[in-house]
Amino acid sequence: MTHGWTYELRWRESGKGHRRSLRTQDLNGAITIRSAFEDKMRQQLGSILTGYDVTFREMIDSYIDSLESLGRSGNTIRLAKGRLSAISNHVGDRALRDVRTDILQSYFTAAIKAGRKPSGYHTDFRYLKAAYNHAIRTELTESNPTVRLVLPRIPRKIVHRLSLKEGISLIRAIESYPDRPDPVRLTHVTIAWLLMLTGMRISEALELCWDDIDLEEDVIYVTGKGGDEREVLISGLLRGKLESLPRDSALVFPGRSQDGSTIRGMISYSRLSKWFREYFRKAGIPVGRGLFHRLRHTVASILSDEGFGVDAIAHLLGHSDSGVTRVYIDHGRKQQRLLIDALDKAIQRDLS
Repeated sequence: MTHGWTYELRWRESGKGHRRSLRTQDLNGAITIRSAFEDKMRQQLGSILTGYDVTFREMIDSYIDSLESLGRSGNTIRLAKGRLSAISNHVGDRALRDVRTDILQSYFTAAIKAGRKPSGYHTDFRYLKAAYNHAIRTELTESNPTVRLVLPRIPRKIVHRLSLKEGISLIRAIESYPDRPDPVRLTHVTIAWLLMLTGMRISEALELCWDDIDLEEDVIYVTGKGGDEREVLISGLLRGKLESLPRDSALVFPGRSQDGSTIRGMISYSRLSKWFREYFRKAGIPVGRGLFHRLRHTVASILSDEGFGVDAIAHLLGHSDSGVTRVYIDHGRKQQRLLIDALDKAIQRDLS
């Protein structure tokens, strides 16, 4: 009997990773094919990808494939594989329909007892939740057991943002630091100004090429997380710093030897972090984690204090979700002073 629907059996060849499929409009034919070859296909080709027959591991593989097809970075894919592989090993070869909340909860309970840091198992949870959301979108399952998982909350840490005065002190410390060749010093000063005047991520800054910068239109074409592109305008101050850089490489900030003469490809992030720790100490600024990321918090907080809205700040920083930007914003003493003064004025008015 022929129906108006097309039925598709999909599988992946074991050991090769090649996808195979068979389409038919004959429902009885599809059932017959499946019944006849199900055992063989499970042994040689993997499970048939039709909802309830999918294993937990196959669901994870499908999610990883989706990250690759979306062009996610190699680091993101490696991190996702590592995190989800640990959960897969805990779950085992269970069918996806048999993976209940208590099984997943036992993994996180074991991780907590083993002394895993909250940031670690919360990252595991984030990728697991994304994998299940992908499975629901692709109709591999209809249920999401992660919605009932209970994890200890991560206490929010206060990020020490730099004030404008501290930012200027940092740049002065770079300019006056001894034993730095001029090309290296100029590179470090320009990186600091770039981060302070645009709010760019350090990874975005280090990957910049001269082809990404249009000094005639005063715009930088930035490729952010996940390949998202945005335009960042160049201020007059930043334009002067960029024009003073030597153009002896396709990269705006290439790595150099100790004397500053030899180009070594992309600048080393670990070496740059070490140098900036020295600059922070020289400027009298507390050194902590996320040296460069603190400058993004600084930009967000300064713009908020100047009265700019969260959505505008989020666009500048490359945040697709303005809720992330709100975490960056430290309203600081300026806005707190306005609030306290307004509260004091209201109480004084009622007292008089």
